[in-house]
Amino acid sequence: MNPRYRSQALRAIAFVTTVVCPVLILAASVADASQPVVWSKSADAPGYAKATAGDPNFDDKAVWPLTGKEKFLGETWPATRLLVWAHPGESGGDGGRGVKHQVFTASNWIDAATGKPASKLPDANTDILLPASKTDYHVSYRKGGQEHSPFAIRHLTVESGAYFRTSGLKVTGNVWVKRGGGMGNHGSLGFLGGRNTFCRNDNGDPSVPQRTEGSSVSQYISFNKPGGSCEFFGTFSTGDEFKVYAGTFIIGPDSRVQPGRNATPFVKKPATLALMDGAAFGKWCNQIHFFDLHCEGTLQGGLPERPLTRDAYVGLTYQNPNGTKFYPSGIDTWPKKKQMEDRLVPLLFYSGSRIKTYSADMQKACLVITWVGLEAKEYYTSKMLFRRMSKAGQAYLVKQLDSLPKYVMAAFAKGVSVDGVRFNRFLKDGILLADPSARQSWRNVFFGDENQVPAEQLLRKADVNFNSGSYTYK
Repeated sequence: MNPRYRSQALRAIAFVTTVVCPVLILAASVADASQPVVWSKSADAPGYAKATAGDPNFDDKAVWPLTGKEKFLGETWPATRLLVWAHPGESGGDGGRGVKHQVFTASNWIDAATGKPASKLPDANTDILLPASKTDYHVSYRKGGQEHSPFAIRHLTVESGAYFRTSGLKVTGNVWVKRGGGMGNHGSLGFLGGRNTFCRNDNGDPSVPQRTEGSSVSQYISFNKPGGSCEFFGTFSTGDEFKVYAGTFIIGPDSRVQPGRNATPFVKKPATLALMDGAAFGKWCNQIHFFDLHCEGTLQGGLPERPLTRDAYVGLTYQNPNGTKFYPSGIDTWPKKKQMEDRLVPLLFYSGSRIKTYSADMQKACLVITWVGLEAKEYYTSKMLFRRMSKAGQAYLVKQLDSLPKYVMAAFAKGVSVDGVRFNRFLKDGILLADPSARQSWRNVFFGDENQVPAEQLLRKADVNFNSGSYTYK
């Protein structure tokens, strides 16, 4: 084994075999929350190469600009196996072009505790490290004919030059995709267990609403951590769904999570989706007649121990409130799904859900619900979709998409609690209320200066079908 990779592995295993004093962990570097963080730049720090998901070295503030109050800082991890890919720069998988090594052969992994080939494959209580390499390689933990067949591990570190593929992955520990590394799951990347963990991706650009190279981590993200949490740092996009069942899903400062196309993201009760300073949540494309979020739990700005000092953003797509016709007879009609011509409200707050913001000054720092900043035309004129239509059909579709009002909507069932939100870039009559009197119990509600109409014209009583998203005004 290359001495450099072995030394990295031994450093990681040394951490998990030591009971770390909580006092030392809580003394981690303190960052100024009012200043934006660029997570990928920490890769230039001298201590970056040594840090792993199992041995993060939180007290190196150049690598981890933290507040010291992050939930995962209080976690300690018992000793377990750390397996290191034995052939950095050379790909592994279950056969296929470019694959030199069988990933399902235990000897192609090094047991970091001994420095010798492993005697058994990774399991749910194993940490995995894919070492850095100047030559790109991938390790594909996918079996032919077994799609959406996840396996479980604890911590995962993917270093520069490495790419990790699975048919689905269940993680109970930390995940760190370092700058120059990557991962993809044909299925769900599932975060499980009751511990407080982190997931960090130092690739992609969280400052823009477009999906950027290196941000894609999985077809789905699934989160089910009763009593636990995971804080996401950097930028993350999915091919499709985003599902939060239980626990606290935290989008860290200046980080972005982007569900995919054709998705119906949801937050179940009693789960919480919390956004920290400068964080953003929103789809990477503006589709017509697809949901942005079903909220049955809590949509939250900040945490009690870490109140917002800067705005956090939930981005919505604009829809087709006027029932604009996209595909008249006589013109090529692709896609043939006529639901684009129906009206839909993309953000739904179910009875018993809530919006909650923790902030010292709601006027200066609040949870903002607004337009995601992407045009529908950017998606529907993509090469994959657009080329299937005639020139006449293309021209008509673009004209109709351009006519849509670029303002957003949200619906509130009876019994929704609201304390701390700013509505911005909303459509006239775009805040739909099953019970108009509920507005009287809302606290700390503000309206931005980019709404289509004055605040008093934004709220309206409506009958909303919370299954289909359709609505009629009353």
